Amino acid sequence: MLLAFILVLPGCTEAELAWSPNGPGSPITGTEEQNKSIDKKVFECLNLDYPGLEKVKAFHESGEEFLAAQALLDYYRLRQEVVNPLISLINVTVPSGEQKIADDALEYKFYIKNYTDEKGESYKFPKNEKDSIDWSYQPNTDGEFRSQLYRLEWLPAQGKAYRATGNEAYTKSWIEVYGDFMTQNPIPTSQEYDHYGTYGALPVAQRVSNATDLFFYFIQSPNFTPAWLSSFLISLSEQVEYIKTHYYEAGNNIYIAQAFSITKAGMLFPELKNATAWLKEGTDVLGKEVSAQFLEDGMQYELDLSYHIGEVATFYDAMILARANHKEELLPASYIESMRKGTEVLMNLMYPDYSLEAFNDTRPVSWTKNVITKNLKKYVEMFPENEQMKWLAYYGKQGSKPSHLTKAFTTSGYYVLRNGWDASSTMLIHTNNSTAAWHNQGDNGTFALYRNGRHFFPDSGCFTYNNGSTREWFRSAKQHNTMTLNDKAIRDANRNGKYLLLETSGNRDVLVTENQSYPDLKHRRAIFFVDKSFFVIVDEGIGTATGKVSLNFHLCEGADSEVVYDLTENGAHTAFADNNNMVYRTFSDSQLATAGFNGKVSYNIDQANDRKAYEVNLTKATETTARFITVLVPMNGTTPTQTISALFTDGEYHANGAAVKVTINGKEYPLSYTLN
Repeated sequence: MLLAFILVLPGCTEAELAWSPNGPGSPITGTEEQNKSIDKKVFECLNLDYPGLEKVKAFHESGEEFLAAQALLDYYRLRQEVVNPLISLINVTVPSGEQKIADDALEYKFYIKNYTDEKGESYKFPKNEKDSIDWSYQPNTDGEFRSQLYRLEWLPAQGKAYRATGNEAYTKSWIEVYGDFMTQNPIPTSQEYDHYGTYGALPVAQRVSNATDLFFYFIQSPNFTPAWLSSFLISLSEQVEYIKTHYYEAGNNIYIAQAFSITKAGMLFPELKNATAWLKEGTDVLGKEVSAQFLEDGMQYELDLSYHIGEVATFYDAMILARANHKEELLPASYIESMRKGTEVLMNLMYPDYSLEAFNDTRPVSWTKNVITKNLKKYVEMFPENEQMKWLAYYGKQGSKPSHLTKAFTTSGYYVLRNGWDASSTMLIHTNNSTAAWHNQGDNGTFALYRNGRHFFPDSGCFTYNNGSTREWFRSAKQHNTMTLNDKAIRDANRNGKYLLLETSGNRDVLVTENQSYPDLKHRRAIFFVDKSFFVIVDEGIGTATGKVSLNFHLCEGADSEVVYDLTENGAHTAFADNNNMVYRTFSDSQLATAGFNGKVSYNIDQANDRKAYEVNLTKATETTARFITVLVPMNGTTPTQTISALFTDGEYHANGAAVKVTINGKEYPLSYTLN
């Protein structure tokens, strides 16, 4: 059972708290009250034979618990052999956003990632009848709200603010709030696991990781007393031991977070009795998982870019931590090479303005240009010979601009067609994932399109982690830019995307993939990028299915005058005043019907904006193939002036290819592909 945290050290003057056993006029013994303030369990957590703890051991063995704890505090304040390279303690600056987080927490307004009140502010937590914080307060019923709350993610901002300003209010707030949380939430005695509970796998792992950083931020504070040190170390030890007996399933991002937190605690607190075992166990897991986590093409196995970036960052942090503390031998020789392909995923799937698409569970608001740049710079540190990565990390001021304009991650099912790497470029991302995972969606065959800073077909996003109708709505195929049969979902068993072709011929690229989206309907999608300017998408629904086959298109946000339906022409267009616009038209060798419907787009959890969407439908008979040609053409101006037509020139569906002719303003573009 976890100790009750001592928030105030009674009977101690400021001089006594700053006392050192070796200083002039030092007292020979601590008072009875001082000795009682120290939880003796701390000495059970320590390896008292660790070099540097001789005085701690001597005082403890003579029954002087306060003097032993004070000696331990002095040891930590003077310790230089152990370093934490993951935080900065010199010339610390606090960005305005983090400063607000730190200051809000002084008023019990706690930053909870992705959750704010109706004014966009952090929720203020009330006190209960015992004048303790009411941790049961739940202004948001989303399960993920609790999981994020229990990570106490506002505390690092307070640590940074204290180091930058020396304001003791931040130290006192940390001691009060963290101590109160741990007192009210002791280590569970039950083995029952609660994913969203205070000891859910991610919350406790994140608390441990953050606690190790907070120790370095606050250790020199006069409010960091011997009593608080004993409470802190006991809590840290007990939480790490809890993680060791409550591992999440191997091969999961949560498992990696647990292993990293154990590694970090063992690396930064070698004086603790179990630190050597923690360090070995944690690094063993990381060493095995670094190769198991990433597919052959470099993408993290959950096929979600945000989790991918997070996993690369975790493995990077472990490597930096080991290097700084001369423990590199604990990681396998292949460790860094396992991440090489993984680092290239971000550089290819981010847009030229350093933004991310909301595919799967990626929340673009969390991935600012600054955050992405920091990750790119980490990649450059790992692989300094990568001149293209360097060009991206330093905004073209170093390295060399990437020269490739297409990219296929064929194992995971991510594909890119682009005409450049500058912010004004055009870039299409197509996803056709090879396997199912909880963090990726049933949207095989979808695409998103960026042009000159505008996202023309943004992915719907995820909105919530709560399993239920809302999550399923955002995850459903109908809410993505792909083909559906009778508006039904693409189930996990039918997420088996296959790569067929990516080739460049002259000034034309063609990408072809397919997916057995339904037991009786296979979706093949060919995307032509013509003259590095416009796109032609050829969709074929193959199989014995009957009923309504639809292409679904989800448009960018904008006023009715800016995003305009052209339903009688089986399409739509944008009409933004900056003249960065596009027009869309769909054609078929069967009769089409087009209808608008209400779509949504979510860039953050629990938040969504309305936007227009439309479906182009045809009725499929048993043996026929549903065939569509969609043309996406940029235009300068607000009114479509192009005359666009398209038709199939191959007569009927052929398993080894397709041929179409697109005509724009009288100019014909014959397009075809052939599979080997």
